[in-house]
Amino acid sequence: MNNIQTSDGGSNKGALLFHRLKKVHYRDSIILVILLVIAAVNGYLLSRMNQIEKEYDEIKTVSQQSKEANQQVLNMLQEIKDKQEMKEQQIKYQKMLEEKHKNQILQLKAEGFSADTDITQDTGIKAEDMDRIIEFYDSHIKGGTGFTGKGYVFVEASKKTGINPVYLFAHAATESSYGNSYYARTRGNYFGINAVDGNEDRASHLGDSVDEGIMNGAYWIKHNYVDNGYTTLREMHEAGYASDKNWSQTICSVANTSLEVL
Repeated sequence: MNNIQTSDGGSNKGALLFHRLKKVHYRDSIILVILLVIAAVNGYLLSRMNQIEKEYDEIKTVSQQSKEANQQVLNMLQEIKDKQEMKEQQIKYQKMLEEKHKNQILQLKAEGFSADTDITQDTGIKAEDMDRIIEFYDSHIKGGTGFTGKGYVFVEASKKTGINPVYLFAHAATESSYGNSYYARTRGNYFGINAVDGNEDRASHLGDSVDEGIMNGAYWIKHNYVDNGYTTLREMHEAGYASDKNWSQTICSVANTSLEVL
């Protein structure tokens, strides 16, 4: 009887131990599952965080690129605006210059050119103005002039010497038969320099081209007359430039006709 009780007691203890081990195993399994779930969640969260960080970097890069693109657009718009403003200023300045030039021409016409006109006064005459004058005489002088397309030469000579370009043309036209005389064509002498009455062959050689002849002639007039205080046709005539009593009048006539062309 006692042996049976002992056997049952052992069985109960074994069952109890088995039950406890089973509970421990079940608990450990649950813990393991929980740990695996936590690990999986952590892995997911880590992966998601990496993905979010990558997406953030991409968004940041796109945002920076967009910002740079926007800045480039703003810079382009500012550049366009600056160019437009500069163009408007240039147009405004050009209109101001044109208005000033127009007024200068009107004043020259109103005052006219006389024997007492200062040939060193500023006229504002341009190369295209001189070409218009030359074109007029080309169409009214038989055979044309020897100055076709040379408006710039008279203006350049004016800039170099400070002498009125319309006067230079009128003087050259008068002395050289509008650039067609023998001494104009062979010696570049358009101003009758040193071609004294009765001995015209003393005429100076002033160049081998129209440009040289006009420029050197203008320098000669400046050095020998203007720089010595003779700045009007009357003063130049009285100083002995020419013997013809109608010399000043003829030059004035050509100069005034030239001004009327403008």
